[in-house]
Amino acid sequence: KEIGDVSGRDPSSDGKRSSTPTDDPFSCLPRTPSTWTSSRSLLALELFIQNCCRDINRLNFTTPLSHSNLSTPKRTAIDSLRNNPDWVIKPADKGGAVVVWRVDLYKAETARQLLDTSSYLPLDHDPTDEHQATISSTTTDLINSGSLHPVASNLIVS
Repeated sequence: KEIGDVSGRDPSSDGKRSSTPTDDPFSCLPRTPSTWTSSRSLLALELFIQNCCRDINRLNFTTPLSHSNLSTPKRTAIDSLRNNPDWVIKPADKGGAVVVWRVDLYKAETARQLLDTSSYLPLDHDPTDEHQATISSTTTDLINSGSLHPVASNLIVS
């Protein structure tokens, strides 16, 4: 048997129970799949989601921040870079860093990656609408069946 396997089945056999009772001390018990789910964990998850929604709804996204954690020269330098059309500022793929590229180099690297046919293939149409419809209908079905919390419908961007 594999480590952690308490099924009483011999992995080298056709999936049937082992014939030796000593291999499985629970062999005398009926084998019925459990349908138990913890209502406490569901309640905790729903409470967490409700608290997150409440906290997000309390935020005022129209009011600018009252202070900056950067010095004035650093804020000026960042604003100057952000408003300069010769530079592209993007988050790095890993590590949470920020990458600053010259526009010509950024475009060249983008073209190099997108033209790599071992990673990307051109599409004959934009599949975004089809994907959004699939996501929307699947989410609706999961909410209607009770497998997904109704608040998930608020997370769909259409």
